[in-house]
Amino acid sequence: MPSYAERLEATKEYFPFGLWALREEDLDRYTVENCATAEVFFNRLLLRLAAMGETAPEPAKLEAFREAVEALNEFNRSLDHGLIETGEAAEVVELCNVVARVAGLDPARYGGGEGPASLWRDW
Repeated sequence: MPSYAERLEATKEYFPFGLWALREEDLDRYTVENCATAEVFFNRLLLRLAAMGETAPEPAKLEAFREAVEALNEFNRSLDHGLIETGEAAEVVELCNVVARVAGLDPARYGGGEGPASLWRDW
């Protein structure tokens, strides 16, 4: 059975950021640089969760999600037209839910049932 860190690493399969950079519409928004920056926040989330370990307390795990989501919020606001539209928001919420499940959290318990991203997201 894969380790906790390996299971977290496997959630990168759900990272939407590289696909955003391939979109032909709105190339000013979905630059490789912008998409890579968004991806950094979630790579950090995975690293933090792995470092704290599978048995870390729920509040510590949620703090890692808060930092990732708030970093994405700030980055999104820093761009002239933002990066996160409705479709992208749904993808990031789902990504957070996938990561939450691997981290041992039930997404339905947070953000009115939408998952941990909805506790802090402003997109």
